[in-house]
Amino acid sequence: MPLGFVSSFGYGTVLIAVFIFYILVSIELLAEEIEDPFGIDDNINNSSAIKRMNSLLRIQQSYDFMMRAVNDASDNDLIL
Repeated sequence: MPLGFVSSFGYGTVLIAVFIFYILVSIELLAEEIEDPFGIDDNINNSSAIKRMNSLLRIQQSYDFMMRAVNDASDNDLIL
C-alpha cells in the first residue's frame, strides 16, 4: 500500500504509513482487551465483587420497599 502513495506524497508516505499502522495496531489492542472481559489478567473486571454489590443493593432496595409499605400501612390505620 505505501508504495502506491510514493509518487503522490513523496516522503510524506512514511508518515501516512506510520499513522495507518498506529491506528490498526490500536484497534487490534482494543479487540484483545475486550475479547475476554472476565479472564484472570490483572486489568480484568472483578465479576464476583460486582455480583456481590448487586445482590447487596437488591437486598437494600427490598428492605426499603418493605419499610415504606409498613409505614404506609401504619399511617392508614391511624386515620381510620
